[in-house]
Amino acid sequence: MSGNWTCTACSTANVAADAFCVVCHIARPAPARTVVDPTTDTPRVPIATTIRPSIPSAAPAPPTTPAGQGGVPLAPGPGRGGAPTWAPEGPAPKQGVPVAALAAVVILILAVVGVVVVVGGSKGNDEVSTETSEPYVDDSDTIDTVDATDTLDTADTVDTTETVATTAPAPTTRTAQLFSSYAKIRTEPRLASAPAGEFSHRENMSIDVIGEPTADGWYKVTIEGKTGYLFGAFVRPPAAGFCVTTSIAATPTVYDDSGYAISDEKSGNKVLITASTPDYDGWPVVLPGGRRGHVPTSDVNEPECG
Repeated sequence: MSGNWTCTACSTANVAADAFCVVCHIARPAPARTVVDPTTDTPRVPIATTIRPSIPSAAPAPPTTPAGQGGVPLAPGPGRGGAPTWAPEGPAPKQGVPVAALAAVVILILAVVGVVVVVGGSKGNDEVSTETSEPYVDDSDTIDTVDATDTLDTADTVDTTETVATTAPAPTTRTAQLFSSYAKIRTEPRLASAPAGEFSHRENMSIDVIGEPTADGWYKVTIEGKTGYLFGAFVRPPAAGFCVTTSIAATPTVYDDSGYAISDEKSGNKVLITASTPDYDGWPVVLPGGRRGHVPTSDVNEPECG
């Protein structure tokens, strides 16, 4: 029986189906492997796995280039009489292309080339156009473009107006007269502020009036090099809208709207009137402290108005 083996330990013959010796139970030895020396083995060229055509009885003349895979002559072997033989060169093995790669190539070609438009007419229905300049656009699909002559909406206009800082003009200065023999100028246009200078025996002297008076009748003035605020009853001529005069008595009697006399500080016998004409209560006046009232027309002399 083919495949029987003999135990190397006890020399017992065993059949091929026995994996162990039936006597000593030693495992069946593995078959010896044949080791081929690569230095003495004759190189061989693989022959294409195709059906070899029948060889005619008359041996053809050897070609200029020996037949064989890649033009390499076949090595002599047993049964070949020591003479080289040639085998026809078989077709190259086919290599498959992945489906995903093929689909990507097709998409890329369509994106670059565009849509192929079938052209009819006199050239025949079998001819096609391969124009690739622009993708085909249907006539019904209009493209909205902005005309170069379109103007911007007024709501979108950019305001380029520059804001120019304006400087207030310098107040004008005029020359007037000190309407008193005694005067006191102050640092602020009010009676309670600190004095900035006092002058006596200066009646009718020249003074510089800077700008217009406040609503309560205070002027910014310069007297003998000193600048401060002077009450308007001492400036002549007054500014427009004001009048100055003197009272008949040592001090004028000023009444409020209820008819009561106002005892606030007066400016001596000088009176500052805030209108160019009297009303039914008399002349409207303002006092240095800011109180307002009326002076009977019979209590003052004819005023000088600005």
